[in-house]
Amino acid sequence: MRRLFRVLHAITPNGGGTVGLALVGSAVFLYALLEWLILTGDLGNMTTGMVLYLVVPVVFGAGLAAIGGGLWWSWRRSALSPRRWAASRFGEELLAPATWGSALALITAAGAIASLAFLGGSSARMLHFMEQPAFCGTACHTVMEPEWVAWHGSAHAGVACVECHVGEGIKGLAVSKIHGSWELISVTLDLYERPIPAPVASLPATDETCGRCHVAEADHGVKVVERVRYGLDEASTPTRSQLALDVSPRGVHWHTAHRVRFASVDDAREVVLWAESERADGAVRRFTREGGRGASAEVREMDCVDCHARTGHRFATAEETVDRLLTDGRVDRRLPWIKALALDALQDSWPSEEAAMRGIERELWGSYQRSHPQQLPELGPAIDQAVAALQGAYRQGTFREVGVSWGTHQDLIGHPARGQGCFRCHQEKLVDEAGQPVPFACDTCHTLRAWDAPLASGLVPEGMPSLATSAEPAL
Repeated sequence: MRRLFRVLHAITPNGGGTVGLALVGSAVFLYALLEWLILTGDLGNMTTGMVLYLVVPVVFGAGLAAIGGGLWWSWRRSALSPRRWAASRFGEELLAPATWGSALALITAAGAIASLAFLGGSSARMLHFMEQPAFCGTACHTVMEPEWVAWHGSAHAGVACVECHVGEGIKGLAVSKIHGSWELISVTLDLYERPIPAPVASLPATDETCGRCHVAEADHGVKVVERVRYGLDEASTPTRSQLALDVSPRGVHWHTAHRVRFASVDDAREVVLWAESERADGAVRRFTREGGRGASAEVREMDCVDCHARTGHRFATAEETVDRLLTDGRVDRRLPWIKALALDALQDSWPSEEAAMRGIERELWGSYQRSHPQQLPELGPAIDQAVAALQGAYRQGTFREVGVSWGTHQDLIGHPARGQGCFRCHQEKLVDEAGQPVPFACDTCHTLRAWDAPLASGLVPEGMPSLATSAEPAL
């Protein structure tokens, strides 16, 4: 122990060494304390994790560098040979040769091994920490808040971010860290795009991500899909559309059973210049848009995310959101003109979230005060419920600081409210050499059973009184 203290004294020949030793000691103490508090459950928020796994190892490394720099500067100033300088700093006793080397060599080796173990262990913990969804979604809160909120409401909410955004093996990890380093720089220097585009170019191959759970060749047969929509009339009249969708490799997932390549104008993949499919015998059939042949564009081999573009972070349109609230009963359809009023309130260009919260309440209450003043005591509870539901929906669908609003990030599957979806390729403008277009008839992939058909009954919960409706809304 006496030799150890002598070494600690010797490695602080100047301010650099002293500061370095203080940094190393503080980092070790802070790491042990915070790790203990996290393991015991007394502490566990994201800020603590960032300090523990990102800041503390950097402080430790800076301390080691300061100690080495201090010793180097002390030797340069002494004008002695390394051996004589070491003897003057550490003493001949520590430099005396022994069976396993001098005491100084053994202490130095032990210190190096301990430092490597600390840095290695903390780095492993750091990688584990950075793989948690909470880190991806809250470490850069404002930047990633839309994706974080949308992920919680998606079908993949139980799947960690790295399962889809990081490829397999060391290469996948290295690529993700390179991209992550640039993202950190972009956030720090405020260089990131608003809204953040889908990372089409940097996403791993879907057989490394989607393929872990989903089998491309699986035959899921026919799936019945039904959607309920509400009109903009006084009664917000519901209608339903139902179709039988063939999701087998003979239908929609024909694209997974064949090799399909296409070129689009940009990474949004909404304007396709040409598309081609390769059959089992190697024959290729290309469909080209007029003026699209030879156009400069990145060529992609079609995979899952070229249709399921927002499967982990889907952002609904304002109309889809209001329809869902009406179907779930969180907005009472017996309120006169509620679909039109709710849609108008959500789509107003509010300057901030705080203004939106006040504005939504003011618009709904103001409309009914003007159009149904005598019925406010009866309508009041339903209006309050609708206001709360719409305010919550606004918080989950609009993030103006990063340029995200209703329908900003459009899905590419099916026939979305904005964009082309399947019709990017399945349209009459993409034709082969014989002038034949890509098949685009409705029965190519599905059979319509009902389209905007009236519901047999309303969606008013049983036992609730009807609310009177008579006047036009005051929009």
